[in-house]
Amino acid sequence: MVWEPEHPNAYGAGWVLEHRLIAEQTLGRRLESSDEVHHINRIKIDNRPENLVVLSGGDHAHITALDNWRDLRDLKAEVARYRELYGPLPEE
Repeated sequence: MVWEPEHPNAYGAGWVLEHRLIAEQTLGRRLESSDEVHHINRIKIDNRPENLVVLSGGDHAHITALDNWRDLRDLKAEVARYRELYGPLPEE
């Protein structure tokens, strides 16, 4: 959060989410409430302009769902490799 009490989209006490402020500065316009700022590398504290992209809510939800699906697929593959090497997981 960044203290910007004069910002039109500041929360109650004058705070603005840093990634939204940086996206606005990069785009040269204020973000609409429907704009979503996506962290490309999914590291939420990495607010470098090159890591941020402004999307519609629907597009952001789609990308997030794909990322989550890929994570799940990769974890399942990792568990399968573990089972091949070492047998069942301890809690099985």
